[in-house]
Amino acid sequence: MHHLRRATPKAYRRLARCSAHEADLSVEARILEAARSVFTRTAPPVSEVGKILEELSGYFYLTLLTKGEEEIQRKRIADAGLTRAFDHISIVPEKRESDFADVVAESRMSVESAWSVGNSLASDINPALRIGMRAIWIGAHVWEYERRESQLAPRPGPARPGSSGPARRTSAPGHGSTAAAIPRRPACRTPSASRSAR
Repeated sequence: MHHLRRATPKAYRRLARCSAHEADLSVEARILEAARSVFTRTAPPVSEVGKILEELSGYFYLTLLTKGEEEIQRKRIADAGLTRAFDHISIVPEKRESDFADVVAESRMSVESAWSVGNSLASDINPALRIGMRAIWIGAHVWEYERRESQLAPRPGPARPGSSGPARRTSAPGHGSTAAAIPRRPACRTPSASRSAR
């Protein structure tokens, strides 16, 4: 949020200058407050997300990989009641392929058995595919910056059995946080197993 305090007034002053207007300190204060509220208000979680994560946790090692300022992201996760829903939480400034590799390494599982689930091709899906993970893209609203990629990245690896090439990928139209799911061992856990039993 420190960057926001510097960048928002600077952008407003530049806009005022470009449009030949005098910057108004009261307008600047209102703009800064509106920008701050994006980071301080509680965002409601997607319906049923807690229940879905609880169900998945019986079968998968769940990691949340999210980008942003640590303090803000930790607050958002806590506000959503999801702190205990994940086995591991990783907060990074930008999601890179190396961050996905680190998440998989932390789980001590193979990259081929790991899945990334997210709503941004650029940040959630393509970096995962590039290192050999599998991915599920959720076509949900994202901000414009996350629409910078509109094609799925090729996933390295051998061809599917019975096919002449790698698994077919389709393009997706312009489209956060990523949840990585890695199968637990043994694979025969029951969905009713409690998280505290792990």
